Amino acid sequence: VPPSGLAGVTRQIIRDEGVRGLWRGNTLVLARVVPYVALQWSIYDAVQDALALARQRGTSTSAPPVGCSPQTGVLDKLVAGIVAGTAATLVVYPLECLKTEVAVAGLRGSLIANARQVLREEGIRGFYKGLGATVSFKVIATAVGFNLHAELSKAYRQAVDGRRLTALEHGLIGGLSGVVCATITLPLHSAVTKLRIQGTAGRPVLYRGLADCMRQTARKAGVRALFSGALPTYAKVFPNVAIVYGVTAACRRRWGVGGLSVYGRPPRESSGKATA
Repeated sequence: VPPSGLAGVTRQIIRDEGVRGLWRGNTLVLARVVPYVALQWSIYDAVQDALALARQRGTSTSAPPVGCSPQTGVLDKLVAGIVAGTAATLVVYPLECLKTEVAVAGLRGSLIANARQVLREEGIRGFYKGLGATVSFKVIATAVGFNLHAELSKAYRQAVDGRRLTALEHGLIGGLSGVVCATITLPLHSAVTKLRIQGTAGRPVLYRGLADCMRQTARKAGVRALFSGALPTYAKVFPNVAIVYGVTAACRRRWGVGGLSVYGRPPRESSGKATA
């Protein structure tokens, strides 16, 4: 009987492959995650800044004060999240598909060897299976995730009298927003995974698209099946997102990394006292 649950699967992997088995395919994961996160964050900041500056120029006849960052609203953040999620997904998607092949079909060897095998067996289409569904999911997840973090951070700052948040606080808020976002998008994530693995390693092709996959899943196993795997997802998402937000906040503070909308500082008050 195959193991069930996070603990059961973990024990099975350690028993069959040793502790190193928990990190199988880690090189491929890093090759996918590093450019994805870098593109996602840099594009998100750049689009926010461009939108805010364009609005500022359109509504003001004078230049903004020196040192004052452009103001961004919820709509700016949504648009920035959509653009960032789409661009980052399109760039790294072949690696996403390759990761699925390694996990599902049990491919062994180097990254280049795995890519050659997929190309030989499935052609270039093997690197773009389920692209439309994945872009839809990533766009929603990115837009919701960034906005959740922004709104939760805003509420938390108000609760602590406007104090600047530490990198650890940004990380914890980011992890919480990641869990909430994962809960909202879990049906999409489950459907995207099924679409990507169908036709792999002899599996039948059962679904025509994202909506059809969710509809069939709910009809056959009930609506609760759309949220299956929630606990392993939370166990992965919270530390992952918390570390990304925490490290990013620390880098912004230490080296000034980030867009104007995040790193800019308001001008000092005329009374000579520094603002918080």
